Amino acid sequence: MRSVRPAPSRSPGSRSLGSIVIVAALWLAGWSSGGGCGGRTLLPPSSAGAAGAAVETGAAGNSGAAGNPGAAGDPATTGGAGAIGHAGATGHAGSSGAAGQSGAGGASACGLCPDPACKPGFMSVVVPAISCCPICRPLDCATVDCAPVVCAAGTHAETMPGQCCPVCVAGPSKACNDLRTQMQGLRKSLLAKYDATPCNVDADCTLVVEQNACVTNCGVALPVSTAPLFTANLEMLAIACDDACPPLAVPPCAPEVAVCSNGLCTALPAGGH
Repeated sequence: MRSVRPAPSRSPGSRSLGSIVIVAALWLAGWSSGGGCGGRTLLPPSSAGAAGAAVETGAAGNSGAAGNPGAAGDPATTGGAGAIGHAGATGHAGSSGAAGQSGAGGASACGLCPDPACKPGFMSVVVPAISCCPICRPLDCATVDCAPVVCAAGTHAETMPGQCCPVCVAGPSKACNDLRTQMQGLRKSLLAKYDATPCNVDADCTLVVEQNACVTNCGVALPVSTAPLFTANLEMLAIACDDACPPLAVPPCAPEVAVCSNGLCTALPAGGH
């Protein structure tokens, strides 16, 4: 029969020291392998790692337009240089204002304008609010200042149709020609009316002589009763002729007398010559 010896007893201090040794060994093993807790190192960063971090900060500064990469690059300074580059972009936007100069080109020369070729009764005017080229508008002589016209002998001042100012033209004026035409028509109708009055004796007849700028003659024979009416009806027209027409040459006239012949007044050369 074996005898059993009791195990030697250990003091509490010796057990605690053994536990500390085991924990320390485990801790050293985890530190050397990169750590067992999520792969994180338990070692404090070395001074070389800190320098590497500073390099990474310099790379971030390189993003500025004017930044220079480098470990000593100041991010704040680099950012300021980027702001200067942005201001340059604003200057580029200002150059778009130069494109507005094309508008000024539209206000330059008018260009080629067609000939208005205004018809009589119209005048060429420029209305800036509508166009820089002339437009034909109805004639308005109230807006036209005419220079004085002095015409030479044998010519006269006349305002042509569709014009505002007179010009010198040869021969009688249109106004004069119109008056002379009117005088011829009126005289013809008056003679047909008053010459038809019958007469009985030579004393019933008289000689009417016309001397004006429209008609000049040696005289017409009319009844004494109607001769004043003939003269009165032509008086106003004769005055207008003298104002508008040059005088007519007086024809050479042989003396005449008014006689009653065949019941009507007739002009004949005077006897005794």
